[in-house]
Amino acid sequence: MQSHDITRRGVLAATAAGAVLSIAGLAQAAPRVGRTFPRFSTTTLEGNSTTHRNLPGRVTLVVVVTSPSASDMLNKWMRETQASFPDAVVRRVVLLAFDLAFIVPTAIVRDRARAKVPRKYWKDTMLDVHGDLVEQLKLESGSDKPFVYVLDKTGRVTAAVRGALDNRTRPVVWSALRR
Repeated sequence: MQSHDITRRGVLAATAAGAVLSIAGLAQAAPRVGRTFPRFSTTTLEGNSTTHRNLPGRVTLVVVVTSPSASDMLNKWMRETQASFPDAVVRRVVLLAFDLAFIVPTAIVRDRARAKVPRKYWKDTMLDVHGDLVEQLKLESGSDKPFVYVLDKTGRVTAAVRGALDNRTRPVVWSALRR
């Protein structure tokens, strides 16, 4: 009976260790501070193709939303960073990375997004409705919280947070935007 108990504990420990390694692997694959922002390709709300190569050149705030339920948090990030950091200082990029059913036409989603995003930001708002961006960036699909990154002029991640703009996330992001 005692050896069976030891074996069971060993199996549970191995299972837990495997789960931790899987989570750690996912976290390492997602955009991380100190690393170049991952490769991706998508289209803007203007309908133009774009890739990760278009991000370097300026300090950039990248907000990735993988669910429409995170749109209120996205709007707060955009409004407050714009109030504190003018467009000439910080570029704001939004990646709308939804994994919608294949029966939802991209054109319909793009039109709805265009109705909510001021036209001058269409070139910096990217849309993917097939889950490709979520996969390319190794992020959680359908998250009700945005993924927020600050990139330096070379495209390297200098800050990474997830969630609402609040007293926990603001100092991290503001500090990186001021560098």
